[in-house]
Amino acid sequence: MASNRSYSIYGRIVIIVSIPILLLTCLLLGVYRVFYNMSMAQAKENFVLQTEQCTASFDQQFDAIASLAQSVGYSEVVQRYFAQMTSQERVSNYKSVRQLFSTASKTAPGIIAIYVGNNDGAFVESGNGNLRYFQLAYMARNLWAGEQKQTWFTDMFQIENSDSPRYCIYYAPIGIITPISLMNEADVLTCGVLIDAGQLFGETSLSNPSLVEVLFDQGKVVASSAAMAPEQTQALEHAAAYGGMNGDALLRIGEEDYLVGMGELSIGNGLTLGCVAPVSLMMREANNLSVFLWACVAGCLVLVAILMGLLRQSIVKPIKTMVQDMCMIPQKYTTIRASNVGELKPLADGINEMLYKLAQSQAQEMKNMERIHELEYNRMQAEMFAYRSQINPHFLFNTLNCMVGMSVHYRIEPLEQLSTALSESMQYALRAPDRVQLRQELQHLDSYMSILQIRMPDKYCLRQRVEPEALACRVLSLMLQPLVENAIQHGFHGYQKHAPYAISVQAWITAEDQTLHVRVTDNGKGISSEKMVQVRQRMETQGPIEDREHIALVNIYRRLRIAYGERCGLKLSAREGCFTCAEIQLPVERENGPLR
Repeated sequence: MASNRSYSIYGRIVIIVSIPILLLTCLLLGVYRVFYNMSMAQAKENFVLQTEQCTASFDQQFDAIASLAQSVGYSEVVQRYFAQMTSQERVSNYKSVRQLFSTASKTAPGIIAIYVGNNDGAFVESGNGNLRYFQLAYMARNLWAGEQKQTWFTDMFQIENSDSPRYCIYYAPIGIITPISLMNEADVLTCGVLIDAGQLFGETSLSNPSLVEVLFDQGKVVASSAAMAPEQTQALEHAAAYGGMNGDALLRIGEEDYLVGMGELSIGNGLTLGCVAPVSLMMREANNLSVFLWACVAGCLVLVAILMGLLRQSIVKPIKTMVQDMCMIPQKYTTIRASNVGELKPLADGINEMLYKLAQSQAQEMKNMERIHELEYNRMQAEMFAYRSQINPHFLFNTLNCMVGMSVHYRIEPLEQLSTALSESMQYALRAPDRVQLRQELQHLDSYMSILQIRMPDKYCLRQRVEPEALACRVLSLMLQPLVENAIQHGFHGYQKHAPYAISVQAWITAEDQTLHVRVTDNGKGISSEKMVQVRQRMETQGPIEDREHIALVNIYRRLRIAYGERCGLKLSAREGCFTCAEIQLPVERENGPLR
């Protein structure tokens, strides 16, 4: 049993629109969440790789300094200096040693001074006044135990006029290679390099704008690649002291989250390298997407609110007016199912009373239209058949008379060629379907021209320029031969010229509108402008063809109009004493039907 309860259109529209908006919002939020998680995982992976790259780069600098210390200690200048037997000899070689130290200090960043000392307590240094730091650490550790050389980096310490412990010394035990006196045992040299880790860090940081590199010593910040606020420094030192900077941990500093990680350096003196990156920079794409999604949701809500107001003004009120004006307008539907809609119920009740009678009248009208269409189709078919039956028979009679004369004069061979060409031509004319491929039309035209060549050798010349893709296009049968015959009968008849009589057939397809163009041009006597106007008027005239002149053009034009309607065209152009051109324009059709 149907309910008599009425509903408001506006209320239904609000409910229907709200449900997809809510589902779309949930879908967008889900997509954003998935994208955010994927972006966060990718950001952490990239952060770990960047941290490893920073640590490896810093380690390489320390390795370069260690190699430099080895090369300085084993250099010929240093070896010769400590192998001298007297102080006077050493003084003479001191300048060369200092020059070597000065050159070596400039080859690598972070080197403050270079020192070399032996077991007897003799030292040579690059002259910066910090020799005591080298001597204290040197005397406190046994650097030579049997054949084992002990190299190491000292712990970080603070020198005078510095604000933090950012210096360390690298010690490399070196033996004298060739002592002067073989009576003495080989002396043990130790090459030390005083390193400013902060300066070295500043020279080797990667300068990544989204990543801040921090150098730690025993959990304390020594240097950083970018300026940091005091609360950021304290938070990083606290996290480093309690092991909170391993891998890709998240650290909240103030109102922002940071990705933090620490890489252990291979020098083994408590110096570590940490990397810090704001999550907002690493997740810039996800944040931009979030802003875009929320902007879209807000924009959709505002747009829906505006549309709801417009719907109320532009739909509900006009429907109430239409109830009074459309009660007598017939509808195309069987019934109007709007009985539960309060605004449309009176309209539906009034329209449903007329639908039964309108359905009967429409059915009868459709039958009458089908009958009229069938009669019109039969009339057009009969008219097309009549046009095709009006092909000029003079060509057949002239050819047969020529065959009789040639059979007497040439005995048998020319007659065989002539009869073969004529047979192919007549079979095509009588048995070809209404539409054929352009290739078949050109073959029929060749047969026609071969007959003319036998009748009048070397009098007429046919040239063909056809695009390969145009050969498969479907055209009306017997469309080209009447145009060529028309050129011979009217363009060359009674016209004398020194050049050969030439007929050109061109065909191409324009890609822009998919139109097939077929152009037949002769170099005959042309058509005067007055005659051209008469021919065009005769082509546009309806009814039976009383004047037999130019019947081929009229016949072809009417056949084209019947077959293609307004989609085809036959254009004529001529210049008196020069040429006549007929161009047919058809929509491109292939075996499977028209392309447009």
